Amino acid sequence: MQLKTKKMQSKLFFLIAFIPLNLLFSQTKMNKIQELLAVSDLTQLVRRQVDSKVEGLQLIKEFPKEVKDSMRVIMLTAKPALADSLAVFYEKHYTIEEIDAMLAFYKSPIGLKMKQLEVKLKTEMKSAFDKWRAEHNEVFMAMINRFEQKQVSQNPNFNADEIFNQATPYVQTRSKNLDGEFKSAKLPYRLQYDSNLWEEVDCAGFNDNAEACFLTKNKQIYSMIIAESIQMDIRKLKALALSNMQKLAKKVDVREVGLIKLNEIELLKMEIDVNINSIEASYYNYYHSADWGVLQLMTFCATEQLDNNLPLMTALNNGLILEK
Repeated sequence: MQLKTKKMQSKLFFLIAFIPLNLLFSQTKMNKIQELLAVSDLTQLVRRQVDSKVEGLQLIKEFPKEVKDSMRVIMLTAKPALADSLAVFYEKHYTIEEIDAMLAFYKSPIGLKMKQLEVKLKTEMKSAFDKWRAEHNEVFMAMINRFEQKQVSQNPNFNADEIFNQATPYVQTRSKNLDGEFKSAKLPYRLQYDSNLWEEVDCAGFNDNAEACFLTKNKQIYSMIIAESIQMDIRKLKALALSNMQKLAKKVDVREVGLIKLNEIELLKMEIDVNINSIEASYYNYYHSADWGVLQLMTFCATEQLDNNLPLMTALNNGLILEK
């Protein structure tokens, strides 16, 4: 008899698992709950929270893009389940009379006005926070800078006594007929390029931290610029750049490190070969540290195409113009 009862319970549980919520509970009450969630915008709130989590996921640098994409798909499927959970919560904790009272409020003039002003309230709160953050930006940046300086100081790639020799050739010249230009809206630099050979592209497929990204029209060479308003010695910047590459690549070989002079400003040049997921790539990078912050200009292609592409890579990097 006990075994039979357990089988009946198992079958009952199986059936319940596939019964819609509005059939599990009072039809009238569940209908009112669904109406309440709609008029109060709570369902949309749940959906916005999921979207916010998905956006936050994209900021996690340590996750590869394919992992982020897979997690994004999984997280987006949570919207209906969370909305159902919200309905179950209201059914459990509120009586039908209380739900009627809430419905009456949200349908009243003051309830409608409150809902209409929600967007404006969020906008004004965001503006107030942005203003407060701007006023305290120097404090925040100083804290971040101290943390990054400490991290880099402990980096095995960092050598405080490292002396950089001049690369050959030391003086670099900018090509003529550069009719394209990217100008940073944040920091004092710009990049001029040949628009017949290069085009600006969305950085989403390259690096979320990049401000500008470029691709040759033959799809062989890629380039991106990462510029930040933090103070960092050029030796620490070099160590940080190498560490970031070592996190992604199985192999990182530095072929050349040296100082160059471009438009009367000294930069650090690094030529690097990497192996990322069995793909051999070669980088031709410029690094700069100034009072306003740091800049990394990274241009790369398949290693097997480096000999043919190096002149184009050099020409693009030499289109960099920094404010003194």
